[in-house]
Amino acid sequence: MKSGQSGTPDQLGQPLLELLLNEVVPRLTRLACGPGPVAPNERVTWPGRPVASMNLGDGPPQVGPLLVHALELAQLCQQGRGDAAAGLIKQLRQSGVPVEAIFLQVVQPAAQHLGQGWSDDRLSFTDVTIALGHLQQLFSGLLDDFQSGSGVHSPASGLQPATTFSAFFCTMPGAMHRLGIQMVRAFFARAGWRTRLGHGEEAALISQITAMRPQLIGLSLNSETDIRSAGAFILRVRNASRSFDPLIMVGGAAVPFFPRLVERLDADCVTGDATDALNQAVRLLTEHSVGSR
Repeated sequence: MKSGQSGTPDQLGQPLLELLLNEVVPRLTRLACGPGPVAPNERVTWPGRPVASMNLGDGPPQVGPLLVHALELAQLCQQGRGDAAAGLIKQLRQSGVPVEAIFLQVVQPAAQHLGQGWSDDRLSFTDVTIALGHLQQLFSGLLDDFQSGSGVHSPASGLQPATTFSAFFCTMPGAMHRLGIQMVRAFFARAGWRTRLGHGEEAALISQITAMRPQLIGLSLNSETDIRSAGAFILRVRNASRSFDPLIMVGGAAVPFFPRLVERLDADCVTGDATDALNQAVRLLTEHSVGSR
């Protein structure tokens, strides 16, 4: 069903409906929400510091009401129909959908769907790059309205920092697609955090981190290769930042699919999405501030 059309499931056609319910929806909800916690008998003891907090979703994923629009947006961007994609977002906003919901339930699942298409060899790298470029433009167009929204603390947790916290966000060195980490940074910036988005290769990222001296480092992991490389990168970041000892948070599209690998990382917390990341960060840093008095 195209945006703006009315109709019932019967009018969609039973084959298409079955495809959406049995194949597309479960895949996207797994991407958006992640699997449930790893069973105790699947856990093993890993060297290094264990992850202090790991939140990859509790219970079966729920189908969001905007998922069909995420699918449509992904298709429009894949086809290079930027104007139509912008029209879809405009229509959602005019119908009263908050910008936050558009980010988390439409733009983010659309990006994950495109990335999965590349992983499954259904889409070429060029297809995905062009489509993500359109998503990036849509995200940038919504950013001002999002950051000017009310609320200077995490609405889900009700926690408000007693002082201005600082956070540095980045992907793994050399990663090309940064839409997800930009979205996370936007949530923190709107909550009143002092933020910076890192860029460049490893040496540049570490230099930017040591210059800023943030209380939190958020690292986005978008592939199995990222996760396997992250351990050594986090170790070098910790060695370079011993004097201010920031908390390190990891998340990203690949995290729910490789929980055992993620557990090996020397990270303080693992998050599922932007709101969860903000909630965990405020809680951990607030506890740290109270404990250090």
